[in-house]
Amino acid sequence: MSRVTAGHIRDGMSNVYLIGEKFVPSDQYRTGTDDGDRSSLYSGYSSSSIRFGYEPPRNDERRGSHPNAFGSGHRYTWTVAFGDGSVRGLSFDIDPALHKALSSRDDGGIAIPPR
Repeated sequence: MSRVTAGHIRDGMSNVYLIGEKFVPSDQYRTGTDDGDRSSLYSGYSSSSIRFGYEPPRNDERRGSHPNAFGSGHRYTWTVAFGDGSVRGLSFDIDPALHKALSSRDDGGIAIPPR
């Protein structure tokens, strides 16, 4: 709903998630019925395409709904691209405060993402 430029990323492009994998319950991969996986990428702002850092990233377990959580079906990591173009696999055990900071473009804190 707005245009974000590099100047809006006050925490630095290396310190902010640009795109990350999302949690989808593994028993709903093909159903399209989970609240976080009902619409296509091109549908605009929805729980199908937006994720937040207030909930920890999760491994795609069989049950449960976490429509705003990052996550993946990988066993130990989930993948994220940062604003500077770097791509990293991050642990599901990432520190919650660090995860929250990396999810915000202008929270005032500069978080150094794990390498």
